[in-house]
Amino acid sequence: MESLHLSAKQRQRLLAQLKQAGDVATYRRLVALSALAAGVSGTQLAQWLGTSRQSLYNWVARYLRGHQLSALRSHPHPGRPSLWDEECVAVLRASLHQSPNELGYPAVNWTVGLLQDHLGRCLGRTVSDDTVRRQLHRLHYVWKRPRYVLKPDPQREKKSPLAPLVLATARAQRGAF
Repeated sequence: MESLHLSAKQRQRLLAQLKQAGDVATYRRLVALSALAAGVSGTQLAQWLGTSRQSLYNWVARYLRGHQLSALRSHPHPGRPSLWDEECVAVLRASLHQSPNELGYPAVNWTVGLLQDHLGRCLGRTVSDDTVRRQLHRLHYVWKRPRYVLKPDPQREKKSPLAPLVLATARAQRGAF
């Protein structure tokens, strides 16, 4: 099939449906159908859109079944089921309530990599760092990097270039009272 043959009324309906497309993918498919109906070749259109000719033909077949916009909408793809279960959550929560040092790791604070290794040892399966971050976020667990703050220098006033002037002013003010 190199072109799509639509009546004038069907073309008008297709163009009207462009305004109703709620997402980019549906709009793109409608534009492709209108281009095919206008006589653009499937090969050339597939190159322009960066898709395969087979995808174009699938869109045409879906649309021709009832000329409905819903036929061109994207549907959610559930993907692979998660391997993360309640046991994993329990191990993660228990781990977060302890210091890694208490569990035999040479660290004071948890890092994602350290948690990843620990969960791998406890659960017997590898867990990606993205999964660990996602689960920490779901548990509303937030941590910040430690910030080292030095104690203030007790001799700071004496080291300041304005120290003699400040001391003289302070003595003068004390004497005025």
